[in-house]
Amino acid sequence: MFHNADVENYDQLLERRKKKHGGLVSYQETRKEPITYQEAFQGGDSVQWKEAMENESSSLKKNQTRTLTELPAGKNVVGCKWVFKIKYKPDGSVDLYKARLVAKGYSQVYGVDFSETFSPVMKKSTWPSLKG
Repeated sequence: MFHNADVENYDQLLERRKKKHGGLVSYQETRKEPITYQEAFQGGDSVQWKEAMENESSSLKKNQTRTLTELPAGKNVVGCKWVFKIKYKPDGSVDLYKARLVAKGYSQVYGVDFSETFSPVMKKSTWPSLKG
């Protein structure tokens, strides 16, 4: 999370770069990505962030990535948070505002909230048969 000292240091860094390069600092360097949901809606880009969040929500629904169920007794709810990223074109102008809803998996405790992990892995020998 940004603290006032971080913002001041960032602003000071931009000023030094402007002086060093004769006032030329790319547009990309002057944009700050929000860390929290609240920051996303306080800035001048709030409309773009809202649209990015709506796109992510639509994608999650379309792909049926979740199912509403009852919480089993003794289990903890895994929270989630929004992660915001600005994608840039090669010339430094904004290409895309991207928002992702991610699970706070680090809040889980092995043996309490889960007992095994699963990661789909494909054998190298299977790949040619899938290519057709």
